[in-house]
Amino acid sequence: MNHRSYPVLYRLNGQTPVTCTLAEWGAFISGHRQHHIVAEKIVHDRFIRTFFHGVDFNFFNCIPELFKTVTYAKDGSTIECNLCSTWEEAEDLHRATVEIAESRQHRDYPNYPQSDDLPFDE
Repeated sequence: MNHRSYPVLYRLNGQTPVTCTLAEWGAFISGHRQHHIVAEKIVHDRFIRTFFHGVDFNFFNCIPELFKTVTYAKDGSTIECNLCSTWEEAEDLHRATVEIAESRQHRDYPNYPQSDDLPFDE
């Protein structure tokens, strides 16, 4: 099996990921926040953020998953995290995650904390 033992770093050129050095990745991530956030939305008591993280941890030469959609509880803990490969997929994943949260269908998932299970007052 062909694999590598190190992550590959990417930055965005527009909405297209391109490989880069550690210095380029660090400068991009720290200096271009507005360019690597795909979308953000507060839904009920959840904060949903989709962003480009630019680190390919996939050591088996598969398609890199460089975008992440994270659903956070009000206390900042992660409720759910999903990965994808392109800006367009990230937009679709964000939209689907928001739709689920808005419809409250997440109550069908037993590991998804409910509002009354979260450690804060509304």
